[in-house]
Amino acid sequence: MEGIVQSRQGVLIFEADELIRELVARWLRDAGYRVQIGSGSAEPEPAALRPALVIVDVANPRRARSLVLGLQRRHRAPVLLISSRFRQGLGASLPTARQFGACRLLAKPFTQAELLAGVAEAIGNS
Repeated sequence: MEGIVQSRQGVLIFEADELIRELVARWLRDAGYRVQIGSGSAEPEPAALRPALVIVDVANPRRARSLVLGLQRRHRAPVLLISSRFRQGLGASLPTARQFGACRLLAKPFTQAELLAGVAEAIGNS
């Protein structure tokens, strides 16, 4: 099946909206990723996997940089930001993501294909 991840890499998700969180998790699992859902405080559950990538929803872009740096230190993994607060068109913007300290940025709403491409790129560049 095309697009299946052979290595079963782990992705840690921090998303406050339950529906979006479950949809993103399902899309990633369907593509072969192991998924861990973080708690609301951006801390993993006790049996957390060592993630290859952390996906985090940013409600406030002004504090994105400090959030990303904290997550990178804590999990030793690249961070992909998702947010409805970013203007459409910035979703593929590597320079904008780097401005916040993230490896990639996806503006909501995004498609399954956009998410999977972003995740593959982020993990591949780490």
